[in-house]
Amino acid sequence: MSCVEFFFYMGWLKVAEILIKPFGEDDDDFEVVWMIDRHLQVGYLLVDKLHNEHPKLAKDYHWDQTAPSQLSFTVTSQRYMSEHPVESSFKINVQKGDQDLIFRGDMANLWLLLDSKLENDNVSGAGAVGKF
Repeated sequence: MSCVEFFFYMGWLKVAEILIKPFGEDDDDFEVVWMIDRHLQVGYLLVDKLHNEHPKLAKDYHWDQTAPSQLSFTVTSQRYMSEHPVESSFKINVQKGDQDLIFRGDMANLWLLLDSKLENDNVSGAGAVGKF
């Protein structure tokens, strides 16, 4: 086995090891399987055992507050405070006849509608799709 083959082989082993245990097995790594099992058990406990036996709600400092209409900014982030951007379709005016909905069952009639629109507008077939 050449040196290059050895490095490729060891590299692929490291990749496989990381794919099998992405968080590793060190002392400071997460026990992912344990966390998933624990959260699944708590979820089943909430559904199966508690029913409508929930703790009473207690009024706290934020009880009467709702979400603010405008969030506050710091001096540094003040430059980001602006009105919302104008949408790209804001200035498009669609005529009343073009606002009709076409349902799935009417798809066969779409070509008839398109043909009648072509005759009314005197437009060639290539430009009709772009205009329609």
